[in-house]
Amino acid sequence: MPGRRWGPGWWWSATMGRHVAHGSAAMRAQLMLLDRNRRVVGLSARPVRVVWRDERSRVRSWIPQLFARYTDGTGLLADCPAAEDAGGVRAQHAQAVLDAACGLVGWQYRRLRRRMR
Repeated sequence: MPGRRWGPGWWWSATMGRHVAHGSAAMRAQLMLLDRNRRVVGLSARPVRVVWRDERSRVRSWIPQLFARYTDGTGLLADCPAAEDAGGVRAQHAQAVLDAACGLVGWQYRRLRRRMR
């Protein structure tokens, strides 16, 4: 719908040979870019929930928006914020946790921002 910032839908992935869900235009744009990357052999939306305890022992969780598997076996967990500050402090804390967790298994975590012209 015009004017909506949240635009769920499906992207037909040539890499996967099937549809991959997206929840926003920013997420769809990143799916399109990853789908064209020759090193990417797999794509998934909302692939995992990461759960941890914060410094006050409260249970926290985050679901990254995308996962990409590369030909060398490494992976990328990513979020696709529509704006630089999307998600606020909660997203910043999640980024620190996901950076550390991904590093332990040889993956990367990134916030893939849309490039504005």
